[in-house]
Amino acid sequence: MSHSFASCLLLLVGLTLPAVMADDAADLNALSKEDKDAGFVSMFNGKDFTGWRFEGKESPPKELPDNWSVADGLIKLSGGGKPNLGSAKAYGDFEMKFEWRAVKDKYNSGFFIRSGEKVGANQLNLAKGSEGAFINGKL
Repeated sequence: MSHSFASCLLLLVGLTLPAVMADDAADLNALSKEDKDAGFVSMFNGKDFTGWRFEGKESPPKELPDNWSVADGLIKLSGGGKPNLGSAKAYGDFEMKFEWRAVKDKYNSGFFIRSGEKVGANQLNLAKGSEGAFINGKL
């Protein structure tokens, strides 16, 4: 059964995505042969926000919010999560793999799925102690 779903939104408060150590940005975001063979695609080029948007339609955004940056092949968020970062592309059924790291003890974050331009859809909670908890709706 195929469904048309809106863009995946990421709300990564106090997180670094992906939290993997490698020699350069290209290696951080390279897919393994197994992932490629399974049909996975990389959503992040390791250089900029191409393919992403901040609660709007413009991709890549002309102006970056002060709290979001790309450095060393990582998407970094410092201070509050607004505006939320979202994929510029809409996806149907999908499997998502990502790595993240909280840089503070107290954080509250989530990965929103099947959302539109405004956040408020289903959320996988990434708050400390509730990793993987599902909030709102059905999978």
